[in-house]
Amino acid sequence: MNPHGLRRWAPALVASLVLGAVGIVAAYGGGQDSAASIDPGTLESVLEEDSLPGTDVVDSAPEVTEAPPTTVGKTRIKRTLAKGTRGNDVKRMQQRLVDLGYDPGVVDGVFGEKTRAAVWAFEKLVMQVPARKVTGKVNNAMWQRMQDRLVVKPKRKKTTNVHLEVYLPEQVAVLFEGGKVRLITHISSGSGEFWEELVMIDPGEDGNQNGKEPIAAIVRGFSVTPGGVYKFNRRYVDPATGGWREGRLGRMFKPVYFNKGIAVHGSGNVPSYPASHGCIRIPMHIAEYFPELVKNGDQVFVFDGKKSPEYYGAQPPRSDSITRVSTTTTTTTSTTVKKTTTTVKKTTTTTSSSTLAPE
Repeated sequence: MNPHGLRRWAPALVASLVLGAVGIVAAYGGGQDSAASIDPGTLESVLEEDSLPGTDVVDSAPEVTEAPPTTVGKTRIKRTLAKGTRGNDVKRMQQRLVDLGYDPGVVDGVFGEKTRAAVWAFEKLVMQVPARKVTGKVNNAMWQRMQDRLVVKPKRKKTTNVHLEVYLPEQVAVLFEGGKVRLITHISSGSGEFWEELVMIDPGEDGNQNGKEPIAAIVRGFSVTPGGVYKFNRRYVDPATGGWREGRLGRMFKPVYFNKGIAVHGSGNVPSYPASHGCIRIPMHIAEYFPELVKNGDQVFVFDGKKSPEYYGAQPPRSDSITRVSTTTTTTTSTTVKKTTTTVKKTTTTTSSSTLAPE
């Protein structure tokens, strides 16, 4: 629920979810700010010259290789680790996720929501589990795989020093720095559904550019995250709202935009499968520091499992429509009765979402 107290409308229609299935890969990363320290010598990454596929062919997730076997023997776990479990085995698993570039939160031996989100990402990227079938649990078989010396190579190597690769079929994003993984995160992208919601639009936002007060509006459109090649170009930071932005397509936490109004942003609802209005949702604890990891001009490659991002180029978002809602309150002669009516203005505009910020 947004701070203005209005409930959003549930999607009115559901269209087909269009996401191509591609090969899923294992990954290694070089660390991140919010987790425990990482030994940079744990794994090594091999960089090669770009072998860019034809722009009209299917382009899948990154190629993965395994470094030489570790000299340290693997350990086993005697139980299945899941949300709510505690212990040293959970702590070892959390640390291993950190070593591989995921962010399970504080390495404290407590299996919570943050750890489950990191396990989801590992399941989808490494264990090749479809997004809607992840369990968020770690059994001994998965733990054995997690201890392998896995190396992920970025699909695009001749890029800005920092670049993000978003894999829509896997619902995972990987941030690379200097060709090495900086962060691997579970995401939720556009659901492919038609949606219709009652939202609030803050002053200065598209649809309320010249207003001085928030307005209510009904917005309709299709939830699509377009494949393509982009660059981060702006971000939204407002200490007065704690980092939240109220736009015509919903609420976003610390958004960093890369495709017109489409952004990478935090959300309190990041399921394992596509569920957003077009943006790339990431877990809240990662969204807290993600804007600090990227700067304007850093490249973003969105792989849709159908064509190479270069085939699309900077493909714009889908268009949507907005109908402004005005509310009037009339008080009767009775001091205990209040009648409120809501009217919808007749003017409905259809606007390209290139200036919007979908959830």
